Formats: sequence, structure tokens, C-alpha cells
Amino acid sequence: GMKIQFVPKSVVASFDDSGMKQTLDWTTMQTCFVRHYDSRAWKAGLGIYGFFNLVLLTGLISLLAGIFLNRFYLVPGVLLLLPQAFSITRSYMRYNILENTQPAYRQDFSKNRHKINFSYLFVNPVVFYSVLKARNKKEITWRGRKYILR
Repeated sequence: GMKIQFVPKSVVASFDDSGMKQTLDWTTMQTCFVRHYDSRAWKAGLGIYGFFNLVLLTGLISLLAGIFLNRFYLVPGVLLLLPQAFSITRSYMRYNILENTQPAYRQDFSKNRHKINFSYLFVNPVVFYSVLKARNKKEITWRGRKYILR
């Protein structure tokens, strides 16, 4: 019956310079664990992130159609892309909180702010990719060691 509460001071500052390949490998490995230990959650993720990406793709197509074909398509395009804008806004708000509650890392947060916030545009496609990739994976490599998934 207890509630979960966000406590900014409990967040551990972590700054990583991983590239896209390392990020995709890591997210796919994590998703493999979900598929292996809770296939219902993995299937739910497949449906949820499939839907999110369909909305994103439809929003982008509508926006482009509104720019190049008919302005009528701009309204649904903007509406369908609003969740992305809200994600970026929420990320900026989190960063402001973290900068204020962890002054020792203020410069690091400030330096990474735009890169991290911009990356929120790619969360749904990256997670969906990882969910699809984890579907048939039989082994994972973690810290140089291969593990067979059974």
C-alpha cells in the first residue's frame, strides 16, 4: 500500500559516451532478459512500442504531407507528434531538478543537456528495435562473455 516517489537526490549521476552500436547492444541485451524471464511483459512491450512507433511514423508522414501536399495534414501531424514534444519537455524539467539537487555535477548536466534531451526522440524506435531483435536471440554477450539463453 505504499507509494513510489521520485527523489532527485537519490539519482546517481552517470555520463556515458556510448555510441549507437553499444547502446543498441545494451538495450537488446536488457530486452532479452525481459523476453526470457517474463515473456508476457515482452509481448506487451512489442504491442506498446509497436503502437508508439506507428503513431510517430503516422505523425511524421502527416507532417510531411501537410508541408508538401495539403495544409490540412499539419493538424493531425502536430497532434500525433505532441507526445514526443512532451517527452522532451519532461526531460528538460528533470535536468533542471537534477542540476539543482546535485550541484557537484551541474557542469556535466549542463554539457549533456541537449544531447540527452534530443535523444528522447529516438527512445521508442530504439526500444522497438531491441524488442524485435530480442525475439530470436539465443545468446547474449556481456562483458566479453557469451551466455546461452534457454
